[in-house]
Amino acid sequence: AKIMKDVPGWKVGESLFHTDRWVPPTPDELYYLRPTGELDNEKFGLQYYV
Repeated sequence: AKIMKDVPGWKVGESLFHTDRWVPPTPDELYYLRPTGELDNEKFGLQYYV
C-alpha cells in the first residue's frame, strides 16, 4: 500500500483485474511449479503418438 499511495485512482485491497467474473487459469499458470513434461502432456496430449 505504501508503494502505490501516490498512484491516482489506486484503492487499497481492490482487485488488480477489475472484474467480478471468474477468469479460468491458463495451463501455464496451473502447471508452473510442476515438471515441464506434465505441462507438455496437458498441452499436446497424444499428439506425439499420431
